[in-house]
Amino acid sequence: MLSDITSSRYKYVEYVSGETIDWINTNAMLRSDSEFYCPYACGIKTGTTDLAGCCLLGAFRRNGKTYVSMAAGCENYADLYGMSLALYSDFT
Repeated sequence: MLSDITSSRYKYVEYVSGETIDWINTNAMLRSDSEFYCPYACGIKTGTTDLAGCCLLGAFRRNGKTYVSMAAGCENYADLYGMSLALYSDFT
């Protein structure tokens, strides 16, 4: 299921070739060691481009409901996560 993948904080992968990688999700709201950690966050995707700036399509699960937010155009990740958490607080 897509939500299982996007909410994963860490994944160890071993390819058929024998190559291994440790994949760490860049969404700071999923990591309990982050100042932006949110226990209700469940993914989805971070990204950055010159044109769009820092972006996050976020999902939050609480009381049996899933809320989705989109933040884009931020100059840095601190602003991005702050905006995303503010959007989430408006849902609940």
